[in-house]
Amino acid sequence: MDYRALGRSGLKVSQICLGTMNFGMPGWGCDRAEAGRIVKVFRNAGGNFFDTADVYGGGASEEILGTLLRSERDEVVIATKVGLPTGADANARGTSSKHIQTAVEGSLRRLGVDYIDLYQVHHFDHHVPLEETMGALERLVNAGKVRYIGSSNFYAWQIADAANVALDCGVSPFISAQMMFNLVRRDIEREHVDVCQRYGLGIVAYGPLHAGLLAAGWTTRDEIPSNSRVAQVPEVYLADEARVFSVTRALVDHARQASVRPGQLALAWVLRQKGVSAALTAALTAEELEDQLCSLAVEVDNAIWMSLDRATQLPASYPQDFYQRQAERT
Repeated sequence: MDYRALGRSGLKVSQICLGTMNFGMPGWGCDRAEAGRIVKVFRNAGGNFFDTADVYGGGASEEILGTLLRSERDEVVIATKVGLPTGADANARGTSSKHIQTAVEGSLRRLGVDYIDLYQVHHFDHHVPLEETMGALERLVNAGKVRYIGSSNFYAWQIADAANVALDCGVSPFISAQMMFNLVRRDIEREHVDVCQRYGLGIVAYGPLHAGLLAAGWTTRDEIPSNSRVAQVPEVYLADEARVFSVTRALVDHARQASVRPGQLALAWVLRQKGVSAALTAALTAEELEDQLCSLAVEVDNAIWMSLDRATQLPASYPQDFYQRQAERT
C-alpha cells in the first residue's frame, strides 16, 4: 500500500480509503463481526485511512469503527462527516455553528476518541454563510478536537469560494474534496480536478466501483440482483442507463484484454487519475476487500489505459468544446 499526501497538507493517507457506511447498516450492510474481519484485512494490507459519517447506520458505523480501531488510534486516520440530518429538530442538520459543535461531540463520543483526523462537510449548505461554517470548523481545530477539515459533494465554484473565505478570514482551509468518481461518473474531470489542484485539495474518490456494478461487470438491468445497492438506489447508479452499460461493456472487454477482474481494473483506473489522493471503497465481506486490494498490483499496458479512457470519456460540454475548437485552430 502506498501513502500519499492529502492535498497540500502534511497528512499521509493510504491510497485506498476504507469506507464504512455499511458497518451496522440494516438490510445491505455487514455486522460487527464481519466489520472486524474487513478492518483486519485492510490494516494487514497497510491501509490507514478510514471514512465514516455521523448518519451512517444511525451512528452505528462510527461506534463500530471506533471500537475496532481503539487499540491503534494514533496509527490510523479517521475521517467522518457533518451536515446531513441527525434528528427531527430544526437545528439537527446543516453546517451552522450550533449543529457543527453538537455533531462533533456526538461523533467523538461514538468513535470513543479525543480527536478526529479529518472532519468533512457532507454537503454545501445554502442556508448558512460559509464564514460561519469555516469559523465553526476553525474553533474545532483550535480546540484540538479536529486536525484537518474537508469538503464533500461541493460544486467546483463552492470549493473555490470556501478556499477564498478561509484565506480572507485567516482560518484553516479544506484539504480534501470527497467526490463520486469512477469510469461511469467522470463528471469531476470537467472542473473539480483543476479547481482542487489550484487550491491544494486532495480528491478522495468515493464510489470507484459504482456500488459494485463495475466489479460485477453487469451489462444489462436484468443481471442486477434486487437486493443490491444498485437496484435499491437506481436514481443514483442507473441514472444514465445507456452510458452505464456502455461503460461496463467497455470495462469488461478491456479487463479481459488485461487478464484482470473488471473491478480491479476500474479501481486501478481511479488510483492513477490526476489529483486523486485516495480511492474510497467499501466491502461487505473480508474476501471482497481482498479481491479489491488486488487492484494495487494491476499492471496494464498503456495502450489499454488509453483505449479504456477513450471508450468511457464524457461527451464534451460548453465551454469545454469551445476551447477544444480553439485549440484545433492553432
